[in-house]
Amino acid sequence: MPRAERPLDLDGGPLTCFAADLRRLREKAGGPPYRTMAKQAHYSSTTRPADARSRAWA
Repeated sequence: MPRAERPLDLDGGPLTCFAADLRRLREKAGGPPYRTMAKQAHYSSTTRPADARSRAWA
């Protein structure tokens, strides 16, 4: 069973706003698993959750 997402620290920064938008889009799409979204976007399954946590890409 997947873990629940941690709440975002809504500080108004651009990265946090982007992460919040990604979460809203995922919810609007029916909440598909990150693994499914990653496969369709041709990214690793660990990249999508990192985006939604507002972690900067290295």
